[in-house]
Amino acid sequence: MKEKIFQYLLTFTLFIPIFLHLGFYQPYITGKYFWLIFFILISLPLVIFYLPAKKDFWKSRFIQVIILFFIIILAINLFSTDPIKSWWGDWQRMDGLLYFLWWLPFFFGLILAFNKKKQWLKFLRIHQLVVLATIIWSWGQMFNWSVFADEKASRVFALIGNANFLAHYLLLSFFLSLVLVYFDRRFKSIHFSIAIFSIPAILATQSRAAFLSLAISLFICGVYFIIHFWKKKRLQSIALAFLLIIIILVGINNLSNRFTNYSFTDTTIETRLVAWQSGFIGWQDKPFLGWGRNNFDIPFNKYLDLDIYKGSGTRMWFDKAHNQYVDYLVEGGVIGFLAYLIFLALPFIYLKKIKLKRNASQIRLLLGLGLFANAIFLFFNFDTIVSLLVYFIYLAFIYYLSHRGQKFKIYKSYLRLIISLILFIILAFFLFYKPMLANWQLKNIQIIHHDQNRSMLQIVQSADKISKLAPAYQQDMSLVLMQTIVNDDWNLEEKYIGHNLVSFYAAQASQQHLLNAKLHYLIANNYLALGTLNSSQDDIEKAIGYYQDIIFKLTPDYRPDVIYNLAQAYYQLSWLDEDRAQEYLQIALELLQDNYLRFPEIVETEEKLKLLQSVIEN
Repeated sequence: MKEKIFQYLLTFTLFIPIFLHLGFYQPYITGKYFWLIFFILISLPLVIFYLPAKKDFWKSRFIQVIILFFIIILAINLFSTDPIKSWWGDWQRMDGLLYFLWWLPFFFGLILAFNKKKQWLKFLRIHQLVVLATIIWSWGQMFNWSVFADEKASRVFALIGNANFLAHYLLLSFFLSLVLVYFDRRFKSIHFSIAIFSIPAILATQSRAAFLSLAISLFICGVYFIIHFWKKKRLQSIALAFLLIIIILVGINNLSNRFTNYSFTDTTIETRLVAWQSGFIGWQDKPFLGWGRNNFDIPFNKYLDLDIYKGSGTRMWFDKAHNQYVDYLVEGGVIGFLAYLIFLALPFIYLKKIKLKRNASQIRLLLGLGLFANAIFLFFNFDTIVSLLVYFIYLAFIYYLSHRGQKFKIYKSYLRLIISLILFIILAFFLFYKPMLANWQLKNIQIIHHDQNRSMLQIVQSADKISKLAPAYQQDMSLVLMQTIVNDDWNLEEKYIGHNLVSFYAAQASQQHLLNAKLHYLIANNYLALGTLNSSQDDIEKAIGYYQDIIFKLTPDYRPDVIYNLAQAYYQLSWLDEDRAQEYLQIALELLQDNYLRFPEIVETEEKLKLLQSVIEN
């Protein structure tokens, strides 16, 4: 009975990609993470209960490497430059270390709960149903079916919320579907159909990383089948099908500007190359332990090459390198980077140990190609909750296939029971209950913002609750508060209260994250908007202070977007400091020179600057 409950709880995690709760702030992300935590949390006592005491289990190199990887990542983040961001992350991504660590009990749960073929078949069939639902939703967005989309999306994202995230999830699931063609022969036609129908959905995401990963992997797969199985008529068709898919992919590639443009001068590629370069330079400051998880933005801003503005406009605020390997190098140093490479290499090594009565070579090949495609994709993107979900399923499944017949003896222990209950209460309270309530309160502020009968008192109460429940998320709250206060018409009394509220939490957030240039920039922009709206010299001067911190402390020289806004701030105070306004306007104009030749939006910025300059002069 316990075993069945264990399996059901873990199976519910498979529904993460299609789970959407609009009551959460950032519903495509935070809702999914709270879903994951809830079911792993409930499963945790059973994970601890089922953990074998046998030395043979703990001597497994597979188990040892995975545990060691998590220990290393945990240890190096004790020296993080911005510990709050490393451990908690933010609600935009929910990828703090305290959320990443949940994947360890998830992995152990899978290998302990599913140690028979029948159990794995049921689990993976449910996974396939979720993949199918995701594909249907993607197709619905592609063809603008009203049930699935309010308007036609240029890049589909299903219920995952981001095209690249969807592409990564479907890419990993595609190869898992092909594995099931051989592992679950009863439903092989269904699994193959799901794999085939996922390809248009992947292409509709317009993810070049996914396209490249898929094309290379399928080509290898097709060649392998031709060489090894050409004499078998059944497999001839599979090999030809893969090659036909490649031809179709190439044809689509030739028709799509996005897929064909892999030039180093392409805006997206160029910005990523600069991000990698800045990250690599920053890594040299902290070569062994790195800057800490989620702190890529600090060295990025510190060593940003301003020449990138000539090719990429003014949207240069990277919090990730969009390259998982660069992220681990910069954030974890050499130690974290090598630990991650070993972690990625581990399942490849154990593919050789998979021994099945039939189709062993095909299953090894397809699992290997899935892992290979993932490795290619991560050169241009990063892991998310949906990709990690499938990746850890890969790990657990490979562990099962390479350790078939292994039996786990349960040792009844009151100590384990006590430990599991204590852990459950602590983790449930601090990592689930309190953050979830805080998230709902932040969402409540957004709801109040759009409510005709809104009250500033309600916002104050919600902000106070968030501050007590989750002080680590002051940055998210301060920015949402600012947007709410700036973008709405409040009466004089409410405006005064809101202003004080914003000032208090913005100051706290900036103190928590002293080196976060983007946070300082957003706070400065909101203070500038507030000052312009209220004709408040104090707010304008606060904005100037934040802009100057960015220019002189956090970034190299002068960023054009920061300079432009600083010039605007001085323009608002031009009656006090006209010369200073002119100085920064001139700098901004020089930095933006010739950018309009390739990026028309720069023309607008330059025209605004010139107009601003003429207004001050006259």
